[in-house]
Amino acid sequence: MRNFTQFLRDEKETRLNIHAFDLEKKEGEELFEILENMGFNFLYVDADSMLAFLIGEYSRVKGILKKLEKYYGFTWTKDKLMFENKAIIKKQENFKKF
Repeated sequence: MRNFTQFLRDEKETRLNIHAFDLEKKEGEELFEILENMGFNFLYVDADSMLAFLIGEYSRVKGILKKLEKYYGFTWTKDKLMFENKAIIKKQENFKKF
């Protein structure tokens, strides 16, 4: 499965978090390379799963989100959190850069 987990935006930057799991070995290797080339940072990588995030300018991050959705099978999880404009409300206390 390939999921978007969060899309956060403030005045300066945008962050997209993804989670992929139940991946076949070759599928995981290919997806890792694709995400790495797009500029994602990895929090966790295992043989069949990964957590990653992308931080950048809104239009670039939004374009990559659309590309992942259209060409690579990413979808939103049930607990989708998408917040735009100036206020960011989310489950975590603080939005930190890694």
